[in-house]
Amino acid sequence: MEWEGDYYVKEKPQYVINNSCLYYGASYIGGREAIVHRTNYKQKTPILLSESQDLILIPTYSPEHMVCVWFMFHQISRVATGLLY
Repeated sequence: MEWEGDYYVKEKPQYVINNSCLYYGASYIGGREAIVHRTNYKQKTPILLSESQDLILIPTYSPEHMVCVWFMFHQISRVATGLLY
């Protein structure tokens, strides 16, 4: 989903994300290893696509999980806690 509209691709999200990482100068695995090294955050690791453009992807589950959805950090306007009292 983009601001201009929705785009549908046949490729799996992991393929699209890896190609985006390569476009900006790193592989998915290399980018993930760098974030784990810098933050010690090993689960649901955010992926930095481009530091200069603030392009950060955040997975909702393990990337290998079939229901994993990826969010772009700069497109999140608020976070609901999901707690109901």
